[in-house]
Amino acid sequence: RNNDRRVYATTGAKLLGRKRRFMGRCSFACRDYRSITGLGPGHVVYADPPYLGTARYSMGFDQEDFYAWCEARAREGAAVLVSEFTNPGRPGWEVVWSMERKVAVNCQRPGRPKRVELLLEVKA
Repeated sequence: RNNDRRVYATTGAKLLGRKRRFMGRCSFACRDYRSITGLGPGHVVYADPPYLGTARYSMGFDQEDFYAWCEARAREGAAVLVSEFTNPGRPGWEVVWSMERKVAVNCQRPGRPKRVELLLEVKA
């Protein structure tokens, strides 16, 4: 929520609901990545994990285990895309898009820092 009582998750869900008819056979899941298996050619994984180095969100998150999971899905033939602020520098992780943006839930407030957000493709 922000100060106007806006619930970002609800807003996002409504926007996706409106676009669903254009998305064909897409399915969305918000769950532990380790529970998702059986992905191969024709599957696309977009992962938005806790960003490396953002202690508030990444405490207790095993970044190395997550990276290994992404690499295993790519080896199975799935297209794997990961949103991150830092390229982990692992073999096969390539930046396919980047954009500088304000970092915060309420990014409209003046003085918010900017960072470059990356979209990385994980190649097998």
